[in-house]
Amino acid sequence: MERSLQIIALSALAGAFLSACSATSDVTGDSGAIATQTPATSGVPDVGSAQSGEDTTPGEDTSPVVTATYEPVVDDALVAAAANIGCAASAERFRDTMVAMVNDSRLEARQCGSRSSPAVGLVSWNDQLAAAALNHANDMVTFNFFSHDGSDGLSVADRAETTGYDWRAIGENIAAGQQEVAEVHQGWLESAGHCRNIMNSLYTEVGAACVTSDDTDFGNYWVVVFGNSR
Repeated sequence: MERSLQIIALSALAGAFLSACSATSDVTGDSGAIATQTPATSGVPDVGSAQSGEDTTPGEDTSPVVTATYEPVVDDALVAAAANIGCAASAERFRDTMVAMVNDSRLEARQCGSRSSPAVGLVSWNDQLAAAALNHANDMVTFNFFSHDGSDGLSVADRAETTGYDWRAIGENIAAGQQEVAEVHQGWLESAGHCRNIMNSLYTEVGAACVTSDDTDFGNYWVVVFGNSR
């Protein structure tokens, strides 16, 4: 399968694939960048894929999606049960488990590759970010590819804006092949770029999706989008 442009953090890990990217606008954060999309590097061997590295700036809002607000949650029971939560979980169970896993990780300092990341504030679920994640997961399944660039060439920032999310900071972790939430989240924590997205203090909201299909190369396609709205 042809891949476009630049080699990034697409990494083989226990037979699965992971990739991460992030962008900031009007704020500076761990990347030290303003209005720049920055491909993350991985701590495991590169197998070669691609994503856009062009500058990213917010565009004009489209009609916003009505977003329910959920309180940040840290739930030991949800974290403990994450090994049993896969793509087929109910929407509510999937949502709560993904938020619990991210927040559990953010509660304590950790090493993300060569960078020490301090404990940071909790995130809450955002339906617009979840819609952006689901759109991309469906796209990867429909066209059987794995990249941060959509089949239409759009980036995570573009997809978030399409849902009406007016972002100050945006990031995305994707993965393919993992069977359940605990596995995919642990893989992200063990990879520097993905870990930094999880631990990025700029992000205050998260949305996620997983779509599965037997007619694809990897079966399960996972997307988590991190954001901070204006």
